[in-house]
Amino acid sequence: MRSKLPTILLLLVSSVGSLATTAHYGDVASMEQKIRRIETNGRAARPDQTPTVFTESEVNAYLASDDIILPAGHAYGAGRIGYVHVDSVSLDGVEVPEFALQLFVEKYLTPKYPQIGIDSHFSLPDRLDTATVGLHKLAVTQK
Repeated sequence: MRSKLPTILLLLVSSVGSLATTAHYGDVASMEQKIRRIETNGRAARPDQTPTVFTESEVNAYLASDDIILPAGHAYGAGRIGYVHVDSVSLDGVEVPEFALQLFVEKYLTPKYPQIGIDSHFSLPDRLDTATVGLHKLAVTQK
């Protein structure tokens, strides 16, 4: 299931805030259930276009379960294309200088994942058509 997650996680980048610990397992289960729904719905001949909404607490609990660190930025999706811009990255509370971040992206990420960079655009999986990042939530719609 996690093989398609890099794309969805890129869209979540601007909706992630402080880590939530209460109801951690319930939030992880809820997030996994929503991801399974998106994958199943994406295989349907006529996907249900009802938005799937991921809450901040679900995203935080899910990401904390794998110790994933995400940069700060903003993202959206339209016309089955996802767009992400990374504003900054912090490591242990220290902001990584932009030139070091750019070097890291060019040397280590881009050769393996050509669609990922400081400014990224990529095809959305599972027939996702739009992704709207709001305050403490992400809503995705499939077509």
